[in-house]
Amino acid sequence: MDLIEMAKELQHLLMIHDKAVKHILDLDSKVCDMNQRTITLVDNEKTGQALQMMFRKTSVEGLREMYKQYRLKKWDEIQKLAKVIMSQLSPDSPPILPESPFSDENFSADIDERVEHVMKVAMVQHCEFSRNF
Repeated sequence: MDLIEMAKELQHLLMIHDKAVKHILDLDSKVCDMNQRTITLVDNEKTGQALQMMFRKTSVEGLREMYKQYRLKKWDEIQKLAKVIMSQLSPDSPPILPESPFSDENFSADIDERVEHVMKVAMVQHCEFSRNF
């Protein structure tokens, strides 16, 4: 792979990463909104609806965590590709790249294949769910 192809791949990975960050931020705001709605439902003594809202909120939180793992995986790919590009541009200097701006201490670089499969299925379901609204 030549340098131009690697640069295009890096740009593609950065776009994917940015979209994942956008989804994470959107899901964060959705969780906050759901918290407020749950509190309002509890205050109005609508316990059944509050429980249903809490169930929905946990689903959104799970999806948010999957996007975080996906984003971290893409960030790792970006780092590796950037190191390759930098080593080809100047093989003498050691590449110094920044850490992820959204670091996560619980991230494991070795994501189990089963977890990846579940993440893909959940993202497809999320997309189908989003289209219905």
